[in-house]
Amino acid sequence: MQLRPDDVIVDSFPKSGNNWIHHILTLLLEGTTETPLMETDDDFWFIDSCGGGKQLPAPVKPRALMSHLPFRFLPRDVVDKKVKVVFNTRNPKDVCVSYYCYLNLLKPPVGISGTWDEFFTTMLDKGFWYGDLFEHMRDWEKEIQNHPDQPILQLTYEDLKEDHLGQILRLNEFLGTSRDIQFCQSVADTCRFSNMPMARVFSEDALKTFQFREDVPQAKFWRKDVHGSHTLADPLAQLERINEFLGTKRDRQLCQAIVDTCRLNNMVNTRTASEEGQRTFFDAEDVHFDLYRKEQSKCSHIDSAQIVCSASESGRLHRNVSFVERNRYCEVTTTMSNFVLEKDRFGNDMWFGDKEVRFAALPFIQDYKEQLKTIKEMKLRSDDVLVAGYPKSGNNWTHHIVAMLVAGTTELPTLLEDNNFILIDSCGGGKRLPPADEPRALLTHLRFRYLPRDVTEKKVKVVYVTRNPKDVFVSLYCHLSNVHPPLGYEGTWPQFFSVMLEQGYWYGDYFEHLKDWEKEIDQHAEMPIFHSSYEDMKQDFLGQVQRLNTFLGTNRDRQLCQAIVDTCTLSNMPKTRPHSEQIRKTFLYKEQSKDGFFYRK
Repeated sequence: MQLRPDDVIVDSFPKSGNNWIHHILTLLLEGTTETPLMETDDDFWFIDSCGGGKQLPAPVKPRALMSHLPFRFLPRDVVDKKVKVVFNTRNPKDVCVSYYCYLNLLKPPVGISGTWDEFFTTMLDKGFWYGDLFEHMRDWEKEIQNHPDQPILQLTYEDLKEDHLGQILRLNEFLGTSRDIQFCQSVADTCRFSNMPMARVFSEDALKTFQFREDVPQAKFWRKDVHGSHTLADPLAQLERINEFLGTKRDRQLCQAIVDTCRLNNMVNTRTASEEGQRTFFDAEDVHFDLYRKEQSKCSHIDSAQIVCSASESGRLHRNVSFVERNRYCEVTTTMSNFVLEKDRFGNDMWFGDKEVRFAALPFIQDYKEQLKTIKEMKLRSDDVLVAGYPKSGNNWTHHIVAMLVAGTTELPTLLEDNNFILIDSCGGGKRLPPADEPRALLTHLRFRYLPRDVTEKKVKVVYVTRNPKDVFVSLYCHLSNVHPPLGYEGTWPQFFSVMLEQGYWYGDYFEHLKDWEKEIDQHAEMPIFHSSYEDMKQDFLGQVQRLNTFLGTNRDRQLCQAIVDTCTLSNMPKTRPHSEQIRKTFLYKEQSKDGFFYRK
C-alpha cells in the first residue's frame, strides 16, 4: 500500500478508542471542526479492510488512516517513509466490555450471541478479532523498542478522558499541525465523547458495511461517556474467571471476600505498611501512609473552577509570622534588601531575587544581576549535559535519570551539597558546581538566552523537559505551600492559579517560558537538544530512558537501563534522591514537610 510521508496512522487493539482518536487527528490535519461523511467507498480510511471496491482517500493531501494490525503487518511505507503512528491503549477489562457490547449489536457472522461470561473467558484464553489482546500489546511494545527512529506517539484512552485538551495539544505537537490553542479547544469541545455520535457521521453504505442490526441507531457505535465501564459487569464472576485463568483454584467464598476487601476505596485501610515502611517514606509522625487515594481523577481536591472565588472566600488564614522569626527557626540569615517584593492582586506577598528573570529568592545569593553574569561565564565541559525546564515539570526526576546514565550507576552521592550543587541558577554564595574532572549532569530552569555561553559554543547537550501546565501549577502550588517566605506562597489555590495564568511565578510566565524555548530550539537547529515530556516518561518509562541513553551516547546496556527504571520509579524518588539536611534549611522547608519534599504523588 502506497502512503505519503505526511500521512498519519492511528493503531491499537479494537475498542481502545481508535475511532475517537482518528476523528481528532482528522480535525487537526484538516484544520476544521466540520468533517464530511466518513467511510464512503472512495474515502475508506480503515486500511485493514481496503480492497473489494474500498479505496483509501486520494493522496492529494495528508491523510489520517486507521488500523488494528500489529506493527509488522503495516504497509512497508510506514518504516521506509517514517510515517507517523499514534499507538493507543486502554484498560484491558474496559476493552473486553466494550468489545462484547459492540459485537452484540452486529449481525452474524460478524457479531456474537454468547454471554458476557463466555466472551470474557474467550478473551482470556485466546482473544477474538486480531487475536490475543495481551500478545497484541506486547508485540507493539517490542516493535516500538526495535524501531527507536520511528515517530510513534503513545496515548491511552484514560489520559484522553482525563486530560482531553492536554492530549489534543500533544497530538497537535506530534503531528506538527501548529493549530493554535483556540482551535485545539474547539476540537476538544467538538470531540468530547458524549458528542461523538453527532460529530462523526457515517454514510448509509458504511453502516451496512459494519452489519449493525436494523434496530441499532448509529449512536450505538459509541457507548457510555465513562471509563472503568468494566464495573458494570459482575466483579465476582470476573474474579472467578481470573482465578480459573491463573490456576489458583480459590473457592467462591474466598473470591467474594477478596472482592469485598479490595474495592479501591477500602485499600487505604487494607494495604498497610510496617513502622519501618512508614519511616522509609515519611519522617513526620503525624503523616499517615497514603499509598492509595480516592477513586477519582488526579488532583481532584483542586478545582480549577474555583478560580472565580474571591479572596474573601479563602479557607486559609494568613499566618502573621515575621520572616525574621521563620528565618531564625530555619537557621538562615539574609537581608531582605536583596529581594524584590511584589504583591499579587489578592494581596499575597511574592518575593523574587531578580525582577527580570524572577529568580527564587534564595537567601545565599547576594546580587542577582551579578549572578546572571556568573552564569553566562560559567565554564562547562563539552560532554556535560544540561536538564532544563520550567519548575515542577519533572526536572529533578529527569536529572536523576540523566545523572545515572552519565555515571553508569544506580547509586549516586547526596546531591545539592555546597561542593556538588547541580542547579546552575543558584551557584555562587558558597555553592559550587561538581568538579569538572568528568562529565556532569547539571540542572536549570532558565530560559535559553541566560544559559552559559559554553552551551552554544561547545554544543553542550540539553534535555528540555515539559509537562501539562495545570499539573505544573498544582505541583508548584503544593511545593510553595510547604516552604517558608520569602520562598513560599501563603495564598489559596484559586489565587495562585490566577497568578499563574496572569503572570506566572518563579521564572515568569509559564507559557512565555515555553514559547521562548520553542523559538530558541528552532533558531539553534545545530544544537543537540532532546525534548522529553513528563507524560511520556510516565507512560513509556523504559522507552524514554533508552532514548535518553541514545541521545547522550552513554551506550548503557538494557540491563542498566531497566535498573535505572526500577530505581527511578516516581514513587521511589523520595528514597532514591538523597538531599542533605542543609538543603532542607537552604530551601526553607517547613518542619512538617515529608522527607521526600521534592516529589509528590
